[in-house]
Amino acid sequence: MAIKKMTGLSPAEIKSRAANDEFIFVCDYVDDDGLKLINKMKREMKKLGITVRLYEDGTEKPSELFDNIEKLHDEINMSKSD
Repeated sequence: MAIKKMTGLSPAEIKSRAANDEFIFVCDYVDDDGLKLINKMKREMKKLGITVRLYEDGTEKPSELFDNIEKLHDEINMSKSD
């Protein structure tokens, strides 16, 4: 349900796209909120057993990269508030 809420796609459409190795969600992560959304969606899909592949500028990137970038953003934001 979380993926449905985030994408607006029906569960059947999500399953169909995953089965056909199609994109389920596309967004720009130009800010912290976009990056957090991508990582949240990634975790939800993995819970459902969906293999997640993330792309940046048309090139597949390791999903850990997005986790690390989010952590870096959080650290920067924490240091700004000190």
